[in-house]
Amino acid sequence: MERPNLQNLPRRSEHNKDAETIRNCFDTRFGPDGKLLFCDFDQIEMRLLAHFSQDAGLIKAFHSENDFFVELARAIFIDPDLQKSDPRRSVTKNVGYAQVYGAGIQKMAQTAGVPVDQVRVVKQRFDSLYAGVHRFQQAVERVAWQRQRDEGVPYARSIVTGRRHVADSNKIYALVNYLIQGTAAEVFKKALLKLDSAGLGAYMVVPVHDEIMLDVPRDAYDDTVVALRDNMNDSTSFAVPITASVASGYRWGAKEDV
Repeated sequence: MERPNLQNLPRRSEHNKDAETIRNCFDTRFGPDGKLLFCDFDQIEMRLLAHFSQDAGLIKAFHSENDFFVELARAIFIDPDLQKSDPRRSVTKNVGYAQVYGAGIQKMAQTAGVPVDQVRVVKQRFDSLYAGVHRFQQAVERVAWQRQRDEGVPYARSIVTGRRHVADSNKIYALVNYLIQGTAAEVFKKALLKLDSAGLGAYMVVPVHDEIMLDVPRDAYDDTVVALRDNMNDSTSFAVPITASVASGYRWGAKEDV
């Protein structure tokens, strides 16, 4: 196969064993003397939503020692003992990401695999507890409409590069998504440049969404892990820390957290 679409390989899950077989077709070029390394951002869209909205509840949840979505679910369902394995976390996660992607109630329910009425209640609780998100969404649209009137083009401006994220006049609501996804992409690209400057360019194989894959010889493994953590994590630029997780394996389908 030539030029495979690495952005859309099937996801590894207990329901899709073939995904692991496909991903295991990719291994290190160094044989037993090398390893693949993977580094990807943790919930960067939700972290940027917390930053842009400046919602105190979201920011507090990210600064908690617990899983972010567990913290949200505990607040939404008023259950301080809720654990990560609880299916209510998944519903909360879907509702949270819907704020970024602009999904409606029907889509949220379909994605979460739960009744519409249940999602509607969770969405109402989310909006009540994290009202800063709605205010942020309204502000983005209000500024975009003003720019439409003044400049003839509705857009949101990147806080990282200053680039304009432009929307169609009938899809101004999508600018929240453009702004967050665009900022995430810019943060990722800047991190890749830092990795290259740190001497990892020769090992970098391919970026996939917000993950970078590297193929590293054994004698450079430890230093590369340190460099990934130094350059992919950012605790000062945003209202919440931007963090990244590192995994490794001799094959893509057999990677494990470092």
